[in-house]
Amino acid sequence: MWLNQNLILTPGSLNITTQEVRIPIDLTEDKSTLSLKLKGFPGSFVKVSIYGEGSNQPPILNLTWSSDQPLEDEVVLFDAMASTDPDGSVSEVHFDWG
Repeated sequence: MWLNQNLILTPGSLNITTQEVRIPIDLTEDKSTLSLKLKGFPGSFVKVSIYGEGSNQPPILNLTWSSDQPLEDEVVLFDAMASTDPDGSVSEVHFDWG
């Protein structure tokens, strides 16, 4: 049963012998901490395993420019619109020229 975004397991909701409960949990930047409070019967034990989907993959830069050998005061156009992100989409490109 869910109560205030917390999973509450009431007595009788789990098999006394072995029970596996899988709960999808969103651990985004706003919710980066998982807290568990577990209680068991005397002589019982609770095993908790947490599996992630892997770490964030870096984006893949695909950068093109308009001139390989620009002349003095020539405008050079840089384009990174073809860049990709294995985990999603590229939302912003930022150049820092030092």
